[in-house]
Amino acid sequence: MTTLTLLTLPIGNAQDITLRALEHLKKTQLIVCEDTRNIVKLLHHLGVEVSEKEIISYHDQSSENDLKKVINAMRSGRDITYTSDAGSPVVSDPAYPLIREALKLGIKLESLPGVSSPIVALELSGLSPIPFHFHGFLPRDQGPRKTYLLENTQGQGTHIFFEGVSRVEKCIDEICQLFPDSHIVVARELTKMFESVYRFEAKDWSQIKGQIEYRGEFIILYSRDRKDKQLQTQEIVDLAQTVLDKKGRAKELSKLLAELLQMNAKDVYAQLLPDKAE
Repeated sequence: MTTLTLLTLPIGNAQDITLRALEHLKKTQLIVCEDTRNIVKLLHHLGVEVSEKEIISYHDQSSENDLKKVINAMRSGRDITYTSDAGSPVVSDPAYPLIREALKLGIKLESLPGVSSPIVALELSGLSPIPFHFHGFLPRDQGPRKTYLLENTQGQGTHIFFEGVSRVEKCIDEICQLFPDSHIVVARELTKMFESVYRFEAKDWSQIKGQIEYRGEFIILYSRDRKDKQLQTQEIVDLAQTVLDKKGRAKELSKLLAELLQMNAKDVYAQLLPDKAE
């Protein structure tokens, strides 16, 4: 049976490659990846011969023809190994369309797991690991970003985001303004030579922001103490404004009620509209 293998690569330190992944890379003949230059460089570093391998590119900006090329290879019965530039090819990376097509074609899926930066960041954060919520990249613009934070990060637990270096400071500014009771962690350049982890309270952000070197790749994590169930006035006002702006849709109303009642928004929505709840 044809197999699509999802292979996780190191996120910085090449020595984090697993033995299973290294053995597979030596044997596989067709590698689909985000950037062919990056994978060839890594393979050379790992001592993997590449002269007889076919390596093709597929990424977020690839055309429909690029996707069809990979699909046709699967249809022809060729085993494919898919990697992103670093980490899991599924976590905020472009493997999902390939996975869906493979399942439609009845192709076997295999995962060769390894280091994943959200998990590394969670381990180093010191924040509660259960539950945790991974959100990927936040919206680039301030308005949609604020709305997303208000609508999707109300639940208990630790929230994890990727963020570009040019927006890290602004993003944390907004988190501190919206959720001043937050415990925040900023993880930078994980597993690399200049790995840095900053742990602080939202109220102390003005003293911390000047200590961070804004270079490299960042992950932001935050959690909130909700045991006392004390409502945050500005938070409720912002949620109410969101409900008004969207003309009182049930989804937004359920989020507001969930915050007031300290309940899960999906549970509130199910009570408001039981026929439409999933």
